[in-house]
Amino acid sequence: MCLPSSSTLFAGAYHEREKNRHSMVLLTRLVKEAGPHIAAIGVTTLVVAIVPILTYALLVVVGILVQGDPGGWLNFILVPAGSLLLGLSCAIAFIPLSVIALRLGKPAIVAPLAVILLALGTWELVLGGLPPAGTVLFHVVGGTLAISLGVAFLVYLCVLLVSRKIVGVVFRGE
Repeated sequence: MCLPSSSTLFAGAYHEREKNRHSMVLLTRLVKEAGPHIAAIGVTTLVVAIVPILTYALLVVVGILVQGDPGGWLNFILVPAGSLLLGLSCAIAFIPLSVIALRLGKPAIVAPLAVILLALGTWELVLGGLPPAGTVLFHVVGGTLAISLGVAFLVYLCVLLVSRKIVGVVFRGE
């Protein structure tokens, strides 16, 4: 039976330390690059989801006061779940837009305005041929949705920039 020499044990321990150090570097890099986006996704999802939930809650309260009926499962399950899915889908769609906006540098402040114009243009072009397209309400709804989407993108960018600064301060020494 042959025992390993001390140099073999030392080399194995050294290799293990290097592997652990490399794993820690990868984890640190992941936190630096993905952490701010994860925070921005979370905050944007909540901000986008809270607006339809509060609006619908106001309608439910009016329904309770007028009719005395709190409603069914739609009020307490479907609307909040749908709102969260809407917020999450908006936040995920903002990831590539935020990467483009951040590469612009200082002109990135106009990126939410570009999102508003893109959303409004899409609303008018895609749905413009429908019968209610000539009404004022159609344009008001489209404008409101477009502005809401632009504000949500502004929230995403603000949270992303603040969380990038926080990560920069936390990992300053590395």
